[in-house]
Amino acid sequence: ANNMVGAEENFRRAIELDPEYAEAHNNLGSALISMDRRREAIECYKKTIRVSPRHLAAHINICLALTHQGRLAESYLYAQATVLLENYRPTMFTNPHKVFRAVCAFDDADSLGDPWDLTEQTKNADYSANFLDLLVLADTEDKIARLAKLHQSWGRETVARCARDALPERKPRARRSKIRLGLLSSDLRQHSVAKFVKPLLEHYDSDSFEVFCYSPSEDPHDPIQKRIKELVAEFKVVKGKRAREIAEQIQQDDIDILFELNGFTKDSLLSVMAYKAAPVQIYWLGYPFTTGLPTMDYIILDKYVKPVNDSWLVETPLLMPDSWVCFEKFAPEPISEQPPFERHGAITFGSQNNPYKYNRETIALWSKVMQRVPESRFIFVRPEFGSVILVSNLIKEFEKHKIGAERLYFVDSKSSPLSHFAFYDEIDITLDTFPLTGGTTTCDALWMGTPVVSLVGPCLHQRLSNSLLINAGLSDMCTDTPDAFVEKAVSLAEDPARLRRLRHGLRPALLESPLGDARKYSHDFGALLHGVVKKHGLR
Repeated sequence: ANNMVGAEENFRRAIELDPEYAEAHNNLGSALISMDRRREAIECYKKTIRVSPRHLAAHINICLALTHQGRLAESYLYAQATVLLENYRPTMFTNPHKVFRAVCAFDDADSLGDPWDLTEQTKNADYSANFLDLLVLADTEDKIARLAKLHQSWGRETVARCARDALPERKPRARRSKIRLGLLSSDLRQHSVAKFVKPLLEHYDSDSFEVFCYSPSEDPHDPIQKRIKELVAEFKVVKGKRAREIAEQIQQDDIDILFELNGFTKDSLLSVMAYKAAPVQIYWLGYPFTTGLPTMDYIILDKYVKPVNDSWLVETPLLMPDSWVCFEKFAPEPISEQPPFERHGAITFGSQNNPYKYNRETIALWSKVMQRVPESRFIFVRPEFGSVILVSNLIKEFEKHKIGAERLYFVDSKSSPLSHFAFYDEIDITLDTFPLTGGTTTCDALWMGTPVVSLVGPCLHQRLSNSLLINAGLSDMCTDTPDAFVEKAVSLAEDPARLRRLRHGLRPALLESPLGDARKYSHDFGALLHGVVKKHGLR
């Protein structure tokens, strides 16, 4: 943090001396981004471009910064401008590709080149920034293997780099009765990951375990973070610290088992795990693929979400007996007595999945379902749907399959006073995305009595909904071919009696299922860890 504050001061001083110094404006923007001051950063990038209209780095930086601010129309224009600059090179595709995916501009994304080839060609850059986008494209076993290889290469390179500044030798462990667990995550706040962490923290055996949290973000007004702080031994804010500094802190705290919960998601601290700050390191929750790090010992899964091929993982799977996650319960959002099809006179399909998960194949399959269900509608609910560009692109894609705009409804949930749960009360059936399926959105839908039809594949990212649906008692909603997906969605739409039963029976069933039984889940989780402790001689 101090380094960035000093950098900010230096860049501002340089700008005072030379207001036309484009590099100083751009570098100031990047410093502000690292301090979560994105709005100010965007203004710096714009100043850079005013001073130097063809400044490539500023164009690359601003298009993604605007996307993270939800300013999709602006980000799309800057992304288009970026790829037209004379010094743009194909291997610089990462940020424009993210923008084009965010607004479902599939043709623009394709025009950048093959993202697999380009990622493999990328040098002198952190190509792991592409992993989440490649996950959305990893739909065959060949592509999954290719993605696993990229993760493993990144993992080896990261560990080798960190080994050049390794931690000091670990001191003999202190004698104490409790096993010390560390949770490393940027999402210990109002976030989907915390929905699955909090039930565990509410019910873990505090006589056997003590928990230390390490987070780069702190918000005293966040009720979830406040509750997590009450449930753990220590909550340490590591904002602005380098990966090695965080690892050194974890080692000094004498953590027995360290969990990483982000993977390759926003504000991840995954590289901390390359220092092997704890004798046992486990990956869990945030990112549905391998970390690629040889310093990671285990990954927590269940038999329904586990990949069919262990070679895609560097971690050894630790299998929970039922579900690998538990959310216990969500807010008691009311469910209308009448299901949507009775109120509207037609079946309403829907999705609250992030649009970056959409692809042409998904939309084609959703369209097939709608073609088979006369007068059916589709409702999209996300904060991104305030974007005219995104809405326009999706309408055009559906129209290719003879689904007119009059059957599509888009809700900008950010501008609505309603909870996102309330919109599931307008959806009869959720159609899942693929190959990257829903996770938290599947849980949300089931909580609101809305069944989810999912297409299941061989790898973890293709099996998230599979695990949730099976544990919820809805294994028949899991399909293994596109044709079976269509048939299941259509047959469910033609079964009003079952839709009525699910609407009001799913929530109580969830509370009795492994997804809702946090006490049993926490007991099973603890038993799994006791096995790890014994195996590694930690006590």
